[in-house]
Amino acid sequence: MSVIALVIASALAAEPGQNFQDCADCPTMVAVPPGTFIMGSTAEETTREGTPDRDAANEKPQHRVTISKPFAVMKYEVTRADFAAFVAATGHQPLEGCKVWDNDTNAWGIMSADHNWRDPGFSQTESHPVVCVSWGDAEAYATWLSVRAGKTYRFLSDAEFEWLLRAGTDTVRWWGDDREGACAFANVSDLTKAEALKIDADPATTFQCHDGYVHTAPVGSFKPNPFGIHDLFGNAWEWVADCFARTYDGAPTEGSARLTGDCSERVIRGGAWHADPWYVRAAKHDWAPPDLTTARVGLRFARDLD
Repeated sequence: MSVIALVIASALAAEPGQNFQDCADCPTMVAVPPGTFIMGSTAEETTREGTPDRDAANEKPQHRVTISKPFAVMKYEVTRADFAAFVAATGHQPLEGCKVWDNDTNAWGIMSADHNWRDPGFSQTESHPVVCVSWGDAEAYATWLSVRAGKTYRFLSDAEFEWLLRAGTDTVRWWGDDREGACAFANVSDLTKAEALKIDADPATTFQCHDGYVHTAPVGSFKPNPFGIHDLFGNAWEWVADCFARTYDGAPTEGSARLTGDCSERVIRGGAWHADPWYVRAAKHDWAPPDLTTARVGLRFARDLD
C-alpha cells in the first residue's frame, strides 16, 4: 500500500468496519463503532455454563456501559514476527521462563526456565500469536509501536474488550448462547486438542467439535466477529489495561479502564487454545499478576481515532 493510500485509509478509519494502517509496517486496524451494552453476566448464565462461584461473582453486578466514541483495534493478535521485530529494534529483553503444558504429566501451569516467547513448549510459525509475554513486555511493545506509527497505541479496557466480544449482541457468545459452532470462530479447548494430548474430552471442559489445532493457530484462521476482528475468543488470552476488582461495584460506565483496586493483578480477556467452555463467554474476564509469562497469554492493542 502506498503512503498516499495509507493516509486516505487512516482518514476514513472512523467509518465502522474500515481497515487501515498507520504505516506500511504497522498492524491492520479496524474501526469499531460506539455503542451501549450490558456488561457482566446473570446468575442464570453462570449457573448454566458451570462457572465457579469465585469467577461468577466478579462478573456482577451487571451494569450499562456506553462507549460514546469509535476507536480502532488490531484486526489480529500480535504475532511472533511482530514481536521479533520489536525485540530486534529495541533490544528489549522479555522476562525469561514461561508456564507451559507438561507433556509428561498432561498438566497445565508448569513453570519452565527453558521456555519463553521464542519457544512456548510447542511448535509455532511467525504468523502465530506471540505468547509467554508479560504485561510489562506488552506495555513496552505498545510504546515502541506508538513511536513507529506516530499514533498512541494502548491497551484495551476491560469494557472495550467485552464490547468487542459482544459486537452488538446480548448472547453468551456473539454467535449465540449455545456452544455449537465454537470451532468455526475460535481456537479453544476442543476434541482436536483432547485427542492429540490424550486427555479427557468431558463436555464440561471441552468443546465437542474439532478446530484443527492442538495449541495456537496462525492469526486469522477462524471467522471474525461481526466487527471484522479475528481471534477475540480463543488462541491466546490478551492483556488489558484494568486493575482487577472482585466485583463490578463502582466500575466505570463510559468504557474507560478501571485503574484502582488490586493492581498487583491485571485483567486478561478472551480465553485461549486451552480454555474450557465456561471461559469462552463475552462476560468472562480473568486476572493474572503483571509479571506472569504463560503459553496462553498474548497481546493486542487499540488506539483512539482522531
